[in-house]
Amino acid sequence: MKRKGWKAKLNKADLAHLKECGITTKAAVERSVAHQAGEEFPCWSCVRVGEKLGVKVDLVAFKAKR
Repeated sequence: MKRKGWKAKLNKADLAHLKECGITTKAAVERSVAHQAGEEFPCWSCVRVGEKLGVKVDLVAFKAKR
């Protein structure tokens, strides 16, 4: 079955990661990406998914550590 909406932009691995994290909506993806911005060691899979969906993220804590 063909995927529609925001999930159509993601591959199987991305969808599997979201399912593993319990993320089922685009709003939840946006919240997860916003949370990653404050993490010293962000989940790069979540960040990549957010970028694919057009969610802007500035990894403040990660950049501050460097």
